[in-house]
Amino acid sequence: MGERGKVRRMVSSSSPDVEPEGEEGGIWRRGQDHFRHFTSLLEDELEEETSIIQERWSSWSHHRLQASGLALLGLKGRTNGTLYGEDILLFEHPDRKHLGQHRFTHGDIVVISRSKPLGEKTVEGIVLERGPTRLRIVVAQRPKDLRKGTWRLDRGANRVAHDRMQEALEMFHSVEGDRGTILRDVLLGQVHNPEENASMPPKISGRFNRSEAVQVDLNPSQMDAMNSAMSRRLTIIQGPPGTGKTHTAVATLAQLAREGRGPILATAESNVAVDNLLEGLLGLGVRAVRIGRPVKVRETLRMATLDAQLEEHPKQDEIAIVRDEMDEVHRALPKLKGREKGLAHRDIQHNKKELRRLEREMIASVLDGAEVICSTNIGSGHRILDGRRFPIVLMDEA
Repeated sequence: MGERGKVRRMVSSSSPDVEPEGEEGGIWRRGQDHFRHFTSLLEDELEEETSIIQERWSSWSHHRLQASGLALLGLKGRTNGTLYGEDILLFEHPDRKHLGQHRFTHGDIVVISRSKPLGEKTVEGIVLERGPTRLRIVVAQRPKDLRKGTWRLDRGANRVAHDRMQEALEMFHSVEGDRGTILRDVLLGQVHNPEENASMPPKISGRFNRSEAVQVDLNPSQMDAMNSAMSRRLTIIQGPPGTGKTHTAVATLAQLAREGRGPILATAESNVAVDNLLEGLLGLGVRAVRIGRPVKVRETLRMATLDAQLEEHPKQDEIAIVRDEMDEVHRALPKLKGREKGLAHRDIQHNKKELRRLEREMIASVLDGAEVICSTNIGSGHRILDGRRFPIVLMDEA
């Protein structure tokens, strides 16, 4: 991609140096238009969200911010445990009085600062739990001098979501994308007969285990929808709220998993919807793993998150040994000089490399053992899924 905001030209080893003509040129231009259109929308959305927050922080009074429920000021902070390796911070008034009406809810992005989020170093966190007098927030990095002075909390913007959508759009139009899926071809108008192509049986490699049907109560229309999804390359299931679309999705995923047609990627727009899929799959005995930060997952389902399963992995014993060795070397460093100090630094780098190897192996073993991997649409762009291919993808709330 060139400069930000410019139209990206898609090229491949077989692409001509000049804009193609005829039917091929029409397909090429549709791809350009698609990329330009959605890149512009993403940039407009981010700019609007960012400008609203910056305007709020720069011009709104403290009274207005608190009255609108978008900020909490004068809070004391302290640590309050950990959640799968990340610190939990607890914020409350010094006298532990009621926080009042506010709009911080579970899963929200929070910006933590002393008093001015625009003019000082900030820390981002995610709301784990809200109570009448306190907020519990999960952070990847603890603020310095947490117990000193008071803190301000503001609702923030999710830049990660924007970045992953932009990356997905670029990948969709990348050189590798020229050998993309039937869905990509349909969206870009590169299929002569969309209905015929969508109706074709899915091309899925591997051996299937033809077994009995999963025991799930489905009405005739739900059964038709499941059969369609099982036999067609592309199926869209529509229906008003309450007609059992998610119930049908869970039944379809469970049947596909039972037949060995995985690995399957199951996504939805919201964390709540992904949790509903996950809950249904676990209830049917499907080996499902949830990608994403545990703080955003329903508490009763956190044992199915990747982080939770990594904590229970047998290789954790090996990781503990390597970390103990690193700690021992770090403690000895101040007393070492010359060649001994150089060797100690080499040992530290070796141990870091070993930790990364063990972590990669643990992640691979957990994901390889899953029949269905569940995530939000944005979460499916996580780097830990890089290089993984999913013959079947189900998207709820599409």
